[in-house]
Amino acid sequence: MVVLDTNLVIDIFNGHEPTRKALARFSEETLGITIFTEYEILRGATEANESRTRSFLGTFRLYYFTEPAMEETIGLYKKPGSKKVGELDLLILGICHAHSEVLATRDKAMGAFDRGVTVIRA
Repeated sequence: MVVLDTNLVIDIFNGHEPTRKALARFSEETLGITIFTEYEILRGATEANESRTRSFLGTFRLYYFTEPAMEETIGLYKKPGSKKVGELDLLILGICHAHSEVLATRDKAMGAFDRGVTVIRA
């Protein structure tokens, strides 16, 4: 399973072809998102596209913030370099660590911070 960061989910939703091509190596059944990505996407949805957005998000496996994810996030927060990574990004990464999943993102800072991150160049 590969967990997609918010930036990649937005790209897919908007039909960004370079991102689609870069993610083609993963089958759709192996793509997931976290509850924080769902939150970030839905808070930006307009009334006119909220239904379509919710339907789209429903195609991904959803990972929740659990106590093990909280513990992982605390450990990440205490690592050198964590201040270069956003708070929600650390929460997303903590969820990935708790589930032993890879995080795919376009965020180079996250890739430099953690070896469990795959940076997608699209």
